[in-house]
Amino acid sequence: MPLSPEDLQKRLDTLDLPQEATATARARVASIQGTESTSLEYVDTHYYLDHLLRLPWGDAPATKVDPLTLAGQLRMGHYTPEFVQEALVEFLASAYSQPTNGGLARLPVPVLAGPEGTGKRTLGRKIGAAIGRPVEVVDLRLMANDAGLFGAMSERGRGQPGAIVNALQQADRRDAVVVLANLEWAIRTWEDHGLSVINLVFNASERARFRDRFLDVEFDLGSVLFVITTNALDFLPPEVYSKVLPVECTGYVAARKLELLEEQLLPALLAKHGLAADDFDLQEDAATVLVKEYAHEAGVAILEAVLDEACRKVAAGKLLKKPPPERIDPEVVRELLGVPRKYLGTLDQLGQPGMAKGILGSIEGASVEMLEVATVPGSRGFTVAGQQMDEMGRVIDVAYNFVRSRMTELDISARQLYEYGYTFNHRIAGDNRDAPAMSLAVLVALVSALRDKLVDPELALTGDMALGGKVLGVGGLDHKLLAAHRHGIRRMIIPRANEPDLDDLPDSLASEMSIVTVGDVEQALRIALQ
Repeated sequence: MPLSPEDLQKRLDTLDLPQEATATARARVASIQGTESTSLEYVDTHYYLDHLLRLPWGDAPATKVDPLTLAGQLRMGHYTPEFVQEALVEFLASAYSQPTNGGLARLPVPVLAGPEGTGKRTLGRKIGAAIGRPVEVVDLRLMANDAGLFGAMSERGRGQPGAIVNALQQADRRDAVVVLANLEWAIRTWEDHGLSVINLVFNASERARFRDRFLDVEFDLGSVLFVITTNALDFLPPEVYSKVLPVECTGYVAARKLELLEEQLLPALLAKHGLAADDFDLQEDAATVLVKEYAHEAGVAILEAVLDEACRKVAAGKLLKKPPPERIDPEVVRELLGVPRKYLGTLDQLGQPGMAKGILGSIEGASVEMLEVATVPGSRGFTVAGQQMDEMGRVIDVAYNFVRSRMTELDISARQLYEYGYTFNHRIAGDNRDAPAMSLAVLVALVSALRDKLVDPELALTGDMALGGKVLGVGGLDHKLLAAHRHGIRRMIIPRANEPDLDDLPDSLASEMSIVTVGDVEQALRIALQ
């Protein structure tokens, strides 16, 4: 039941609103004096005032945290280099070790970057818990444009406030932690390429005079701690790099995924589907099958989805009076879920000359990619299947011309190059900016075809190469090594320039994978084709 104008006025009198907000609210209350409570004007005005008065207008309470306890509260469940953890702890300790009522707008903005399902939102909630603040998550993927975030007035019917206003109302504190999830969606799909979000988060004056388009009154967001999540830091414009605190949420090793499955995912899904532990007695070897065959991704989103499907089918069987399996072993998992995606349309199990595996980075993390080279009699030069002359075409061109320039050293005859052509096949998107990291794999696949030698199927390579034969470093090595580990790669060849990155590897990964660093392509070829 809508409040009367008198009740609205009493509620307004109890709040300490800024002058503009007070004047706006009083004018709106006056506009419905003597108006029927069932009229459209009354209902719309009441809707507006309800949202305006529910904003947390009061001063933010003082916040003080104990820096010594932060490290334990912010412990990250996924593999993250220690220095990243330390940077986040130091940031929060310096920002909140003394009582404060604001001033956050001039501090760096925590940006949690990593593939889907690697715990970015969970870490955002941990940040709020560590400093004693409520956390609200705003998913930008659910918005077609910035009206979902900043509010909108509709020409037909009622307008509505944006997600920032809704988040602060839900938190009931003006110093809440607001996690803006999936910033890359706004940058890629919104008409303004996400500039309205970036200006708000990284511009102190924009925060201080924030106006929701529906409420149209100024509200200072200086006390709000914004946290951004994105698939990759590359989406951020270079102009804001100096204003961010990057936190890489790289992903989980298989052992950690198994722990999360047992400790968090399975209990929550059993409760969701009304199953007892005896109804879904997941065996250890079956859990390993779920992780290694059905969920190769860096995060646990896919793992949770396939486990949810398995639980749902067992629960549906109970409703149909079918007895649940006595235990969930690998055979039952495959019956419930069908053929793992890793076996559908891939070349993982093939081995022949002209094939090699490379590790490719992307906004989804990193993946193992297969390359093929086929000899074509009666032609010269090289072609790319489908004529994909994009960034990968340039990479292939460099590898092919390097081989031509080093025929003698590589023990390749002129006849092989000038009487035969070579067709390259790959499944890499044309707009992938990490294509140069496939250079070593392309070269090894080509020389493998020329020499008719197999490449070890448990070997993968990553590294850019110069036309002169030097191996150049690549970015995102941690993502790439985790992807290789998830796909069962046992040997890796990486650039020598990336050797310092190995210091941050988790012990479990370093002990299960042989990693060789190379400075030139001849060394990489000797190892790959031995």
